[in-house]
Amino acid sequence: MPTTINGPRVNIWKSHSMLIYNVKIHTISISDDICVDRWIGTSDDTMFWLDRWTGGNTLKTSFPEMYKLERHKHCKISDRLNDGRCNWNWKEIPTTTEQLQELHMLTNGVNTFQPVAQSDRWVCNLSSDGVFHVNVLRTQIDWRNRMPGEVLIKWTHEVLLKINCFIWRAKLHRLPTARALTRRGIQLMSVLCPYCELEEEDTTHVLFRCPLASKVWEYVGHWCNIPHLQFQNAEEMVKYVTQWGTCSKKRKTLTSICYGTAWSIWKARCDWIFKKQRTMPPRLADSVKSIVFTWIKHRRDRCNISWIEWCVSPFTIM
Repeated sequence: MPTTINGPRVNIWKSHSMLIYNVKIHTISISDDICVDRWIGTSDDTMFWLDRWTGGNTLKTSFPEMYKLERHKHCKISDRLNDGRCNWNWKEIPTTTEQLQELHMLTNGVNTFQPVAQSDRWVCNLSSDGVFHVNVLRTQIDWRNRMPGEVLIKWTHEVLLKINCFIWRAKLHRLPTARALTRRGIQLMSVLCPYCELEEEDTTHVLFRCPLASKVWEYVGHWCNIPHLQFQNAEEMVKYVTQWGTCSKKRKTLTSICYGTAWSIWKARCDWIFKKQRTMPPRLADSVKSIVFTWIKHRRDRCNISWIEWCVSPFTIM
């Protein structure tokens, strides 16, 4: 809906769509592939001067002298064009050579416009229905930035956004582990894992190689009836849950379980470092069951899952 914010009316989605026209992601320009244009119907919802509806620029940009003379800057197309005639409303009559030249070009450019008995709308060539969708644009960006052999993270609605971001950071080895902090110049008393003190603490060790993490993954694998649910790193985990099984609903469930397990292990590590609270693997595995059950129960559409059945096996009720 159009919104007023201490000034003229601003259509938030319209402004957002205009930004897509010249957007660049890192060094990859997607403006050659994506076009968001204004499709004109009755012309009642499109501004004559300020919207880009004819040509590559707005009429304000193409005819600045005429825009200065315009009395109502936010007028609609239907206010200025009616039955093939131009209904101008100038502050003063154009007199200079430049003004008369712009007026002639402007009149010739818009005189051929004919309204259609449909509502004005934005049209995007990314989607088959012509409607701009953020998720479609996100998919295009991911594929354009994808390196050969790279595994894309499946952003699941059932998983909280902060957990999705956590998995993304883990895949990139960007978690604030002891090794990562040391590389950034932060002095620590020890770079060993605070839980086992056997290896340097990095993302892979904390989430997968530490005895605590290995035991938790073993418990979770037994609960899911998936033997040897162990991973070498976060990228391998993401690849596994993306390709596992043939049922999409079960695949989403396993994705939530694995993401929740990694998050719970990291949270237990932080609790030990900052609160000196040590959580045993069986209790941590039970915590994974509870957390993921809450996600799926309240974030999945038409979910009739029961806690007792969930504790027995997360897949027998799918």
